[in-house]
Amino acid sequence: MRLRDQQFQSSIDRARQGSPEDFGQLMSECRTYLLLVASQELDASVIPKEGVSDVVQETFLEAQRGFASFRGATPEELKGWLRQILRRQIVDLRRRYRQSKKRSIDREVSLDTSVDIDTRELAIESKDPSPSSQALREEQLHQLKEALRTIPESQATVVILHHRDGLDFPEIALRLDKSEAAVRKLWGRGIKALQTEISRKNK
Repeated sequence: MRLRDQQFQSSIDRARQGSPEDFGQLMSECRTYLLLVASQELDASVIPKEGVSDVVQETFLEAQRGFASFRGATPEELKGWLRQILRRQIVDLRRRYRQSKKRSIDREVSLDTSVDIDTRELAIESKDPSPSSQALREEQLHQLKEALRTIPESQATVVILHHRDGLDFPEIALRLDKSEAAVRKLWGRGIKALQTEISRKNK
């Protein structure tokens, strides 16, 4: 149900004061419009990786964090403000997508050694350009690709987002709609599973 004109300003005021119900109603009013804008502006090559509805949801999250700064008073002004946020999200998405396309598979899986899990077995970076070193490195890459196919998809997704796309755990949590603790747990289990699978193959 659309908000009546006389209710709109009151809803804006309450949303600025932190009312989740009013903020949700306002965003619901704008959702169809933003979905249309996002579907028109997102690159076709990016859409399969980042659904249109996901981009709109990220726009709502960003809007909620900064809603106190919104100074408009009409539905048109709200849609314009949200459209600006949406376009910033799309620009950032395109940038991340271009960066991910440039990364090689070895950088995708360069693992964080600051955690308790020993990930050195999976570190495949090498400064030695010799043919023997290159052959070993390619074999390790092949093993890693195969191992990624054997672990649960949820774990593989977190590992790839962290090590390929360069996202930190809070960013991954936001993208997957999970808590940061859950993302870290999936990552840790994924790393252990990869180590176990690679060790099994090397026996």
